[in-house]
Amino acid sequence: MDSMEADAGVFSEDISNSQGVYIYRPADAGKALGERLSKKRKVIQEPKKTREELCPFVPLLNGDESGKSVRLRYQTYEQLWSIQEAKIQGILDEVDAEVLEDVSTFVKTTSPDTYGGCIPAALVTVGSNVSSLTRLLSRLNDQLTSAGEGGVVVLESGDAPNLKTTLKNIIRAAITNTEGNDGYQSFLTDREGPRLLGYDLDLLGDYVSRKNIKHLVLAFRDSEAFDPGILTDLFFLLSSWLDRIPLTLLFGISTSVELFEGRLPRSSVSLLKGKYFELHGASNCVDRIYERVQTEAGKFWLGRNLTGVLFEKSNDYFQTPEAFCRTVKYAYMSHFFANPISVLLADDIPANLQHDRLCEAIRNAPSFRDTHGFDVG
Repeated sequence: MDSMEADAGVFSEDISNSQGVYIYRPADAGKALGERLSKKRKVIQEPKKTREELCPFVPLLNGDESGKSVRLRYQTYEQLWSIQEAKIQGILDEVDAEVLEDVSTFVKTTSPDTYGGCIPAALVTVGSNVSSLTRLLSRLNDQLTSAGEGGVVVLESGDAPNLKTTLKNIIRAAITNTEGNDGYQSFLTDREGPRLLGYDLDLLGDYVSRKNIKHLVLAFRDSEAFDPGILTDLFFLLSSWLDRIPLTLLFGISTSVELFEGRLPRSSVSLLKGKYFELHGASNCVDRIYERVQTEAGKFWLGRNLTGVLFEKSNDYFQTPEAFCRTVKYAYMSHFFANPISVLLADDIPANLQHDRLCEAIRNAPSFRDTHGFDVG
């Protein structure tokens, strides 16, 4: 007992020696107890820059180019490129018009009743021109939503790791396509009756009934990349809902219809019945874009050397129309970004536009010196 008491005394002594210490710092003596705090200085926010001040171009002519000239170069680039972009978009619309009309007619005129209880399916072969399918689906969706008849739900292979997640993504995409994310959340919370899980097709059926949806297209963009087992389960489930959900399936196929069909079990193929569509090749579209940009009246054309580079690049590997257009746009932007003389392409050139520096830049241009070298030499 004595040894235990001695140990306890030593332990308590150690505790007293290791107790915490607090430092007291009194308030500033210069401030009274009831003195008001000093007001914070008001910070004036800088006004947002206008569109005219937001110019990504930098001054040229060794930094001596005026801000007015820099902005005029940028505005001229935007103006000229917008004209060419409208021409390019017109060609893309023309190329897609025929197949869009065919697919749209198929979607609007087919139903499980006309196809003997099978799910209507559009098989669209795109080859390597996947971007054309994206344009087709976007325009088809705009057509259906603007008419209030339905919409297009685009499904990627990454959206379908399993059946429940696939159904959840389909339902969410269908509702947000017309209602937005807030509308989707409101649809889930405001719905009467028991709360349903996100993958319950009763949600989609209720949405179709509320909005009087007549045509709902479920598009598989990269069909070959989907798990055949998940597709089979999905087909069997959707076929039992055809009387409540007006579904049409659309498959984007990069290989061939035969290879795609061969990957699926016969039991799932028997649930589908549809039509085959083919999108036009991209090479012809690229040629038409170049011809339209170069031959129609305008202020700016692509030169011989740049044209050679563009078509050499196009021949070396496959190039979508969108990629070709981005290359042409980059060429336009580079010319106006790095060439101070390009400001002369503007419609209205101010009188005080540093004519002396521009004339000097023109005289130093290689093409001018090659032609008039004897005059300036």
